[in-house]
This record gives sequence, C-alpha cells and structure tokens, in this order.
Amino acid sequence: MLASLTDILTSDAVITGVGSLLGLALTWLVGKLALKVHASQAEQEAIEALRVGVGDAWEQIGRQIKDARADGKFTDAEREQLRAHALAVAKEVAKGPGLKLLTTMGKERAGAIISRIVNREKANASAKLP
Repeated sequence: MLASLTDILTSDAVITGVGSLLGLALTWLVGKLALKVHASQAEQEAIEALRVGVGDAWEQIGRQIKDARADGKFTDAEREQLRAHALAVAKEVAKGPGLKLLTTMGKERAGAIISRIVNREKANASAKLP
C-alpha cells in the first residue's frame, strides 16, 4: 500500500497538477502586485496634480482673499471655492491613470487630500521662517 501511494504522489499527473497550481498561484500573486503598483502610481500622479492645483488656487484666488482680510482667515465658502479650483486645475494637468483616478474619486476624498497638502505646505512654510 505504501509503495502504491508513493507511486501515485510521484506520478507525472500529480507532479504536473502541483506544478500547475504553483504556477497559477505565482501568476495571481504577480498580478496582484502589478495592480497594486499601478494603483500606487495612479495615486501619486493624482496627488501631484492636486499639488499643482493647490498652488494655482493659492496664486489665483487665495493670496488676494487672505491679503484683503484683516484676520487672514478664509470662510467656509471660500475654502470650498479654493478646493473646487484646485480640483479643476488638477484635472486639467493630470493625464492617464492619475486623471482617471481624479475623475472617479469623490469630493470628500479629494478634499481630504487637498487638506493634507495644504497642511503640509503650511508646516513647511512655518518651518522655513526664522
């Protein structure tokens, strides 16, 4: 009985089947990794486009509003206007997967990314001050 079990496990059919399953698992794993890398690249492209949009929103709208106001604070409506401008510019600048991601992401997600970019810029600006 033991000899027949060994014969079965070492048969060409079993070895081929195990090899096929390993090949399938490896193909699936490589596909998942490639998809993750592609998604990560698209996200980085979208974030870079949003950075450009935030800079443009500041130059075109934000600076004038902030300078005109004694307390230098934006209203909620002005913040929304700046976010909308940043997202519109980002969509103009982005290409390929980054653009596709920007057009499919919701306003909340885009707004959260824009807020992170603004907060980092504020932190970088204050760190540069003497």
